[in-house]
Formats: sequence, C-alpha cells, structure tokens
Amino acid sequence: MKKILFLIFIVSIYSCKQGTTDKNEKDLLPLEKLKAGNKRFTSGFPIHPDETLKRIRELKRAELPAIVSCSDSRVPPELIFDQGLGDIFTIRTAGNVIGDYELRSIEYAVEHLHCKLVVVLGHEKCGAIEAFINSDNKRHYDHIQKIVEYIKREDEEKKFRQFENQSRPSCAS
Repeated sequence: MKKILFLIFIVSIYSCKQGTTDKNEKDLLPLEKLKAGNKRFTSGFPIHPDETLKRIRELKRAELPAIVSCSDSRVPPELIFDQGLGDIFTIRTAGNVIGDYELRSIEYAVEHLHCKLVVVLGHEKCGAIEAFINSDNKRHYDHIQKIVEYIKREDEEKKFRQFENQSRPSCAS
C-alpha cells in the first residue's frame, strides 16, 4: 500500500511540474509566449492558463498578439498556443480569406489594442481551400462559391496559374 501511495505522490508531483508555466513567461515577447504555449500543447502538457471569471474581471487592454486563423474547429488558436482569456486577439475566417471585415479587425487590433505581432495561422486539409482546388470551374450553389471566387481573384493565385500554364510543355502536332 505504501508503494502505491508513493507512486501516486510521484505522479502527482510530476503532473504538477508539467502544468506550471515558466515564472518569467509574463516577461516574454508575444512570439516567444506563443512558441512556449505551442510547445506545451504539442508536448501534451497544456496548462490552459487564465480561464477563470477572476481573469475576465482583471482584463485590461494590453499589448497582445493577433492571430488570424481558419474557422476550422481543428485549429483553435487559444488551444494551439495554450493561451487563456485575454492573451490573444483572434480573427477567424474560413480558408484564412481576408476581406474588408477581417482586415478592419486586424487594423483594430494593431491601432487600438497595440498588437505588435500578427500571426496568420494556416493548416493542412483546409475545407475552404479544398473547395477551391476541387471546384474545376463548377459552381457551388451556396456561400462557398463566394470564397472560391475570392480566392480566384487573388493576385497570388493568378500568378500561380500563369506560372503553371507557362511551365507546361507544349505539344506540337
């Protein structure tokens, strides 16, 4: 019985140690803080900081990073970077498509919240991007069509299509 209690004690101490933040984390630069949180998340030991009602009441406008990310539920920035309430300003949009409202949100974060860092978080197997890639000029009869059209109008996409067409060998008959 003493061995079991001792084992439980050791495991609980180890678990507590894994869940603590670096004492100087509040002094880290925004990007360093995001990297530290992502390291905790990917190692399987997130601490989920600042998720209390007390934290909400303490919040004041402060310098924090802005994260632009896809709306996909598999990539929530607060979890990916192991951040709590008030730690990041999040702008989410399908396919990371940035229109007027998203751009205004970024401007708000920079001008009014004094964000010094804006991170655009992409991910694999994005449904919005796959809808664009797989559209083969077929029309979607819902709002996804607007996303597909928006991506087609992007300068980068136009340049990519031009490059792709120029790099294909021509067939002489």
